Amino acid sequence: MEKKSLFIDMDDVLVIGRFQEFMDEFLGKIDYSKFPSYYKQDLLKDREAEFIEKYQYENIYKNKDGSFIDPLPDSIEVLKALKEYYELYIVTAYVWKNNVIDAAHTLKYKYEYLTHFFPFIEPNNIIFSTHKTKMHFDVGIDDRPKNLDNCDLKLLFTETRNKKISDEELEIQGLVRVDNWKEVEKVLRKR
Repeated sequence: MEKKSLFIDMDDVLVIGRFQEFMDEFLGKIDYSKFPSYYKQDLLKDREAEFIEKYQYENIYKNKDGSFIDPLPDSIEVLKALKEYYELYIVTAYVWKNNVIDAAHTLKYKYEYLTHFFPFIEPNNIIFSTHKTKMHFDVGIDDRPKNLDNCDLKLLFTETRNKKISDEELEIQGLVRVDNWKEVEKVLRKR
């Protein structure tokens, strides 16, 4: 029996990197739940070049001591279990929305992180793309509704910027909200 395809977003789904920490350090503490844009970097406005100059080579997936940031709880165990039923793909975009800040570093950091914690996912199944909606998957897990447009089953991973989406809107868009990896497992084990 052919396995179904499952795409998993990286940032804010598998790991909470240090990008927000850098934003807070640069701009001061921000309540992102009150910010209307999906992209945190929209807050930088005319200070974008200054921010890039300071942070462009920082590895957002490592702590200050150089160790990797832990993935979200249960993500490794759940994905190992789901691998029996699904062909797993990590589909992750560049950190910066309109400008690839030194992609050689950014993508290297992402790849190192993923292969460190998720070595059971085939390296060829790690896809770097800013156009997730151009690909079709049976199941998708992302924190941004738009990225799930071409998935048959759309799991919206709860994150600060999508918490305000009502149950009615979720239903209209065909989205199933999941708050953690145990909920992901519960939804997908039913299928």
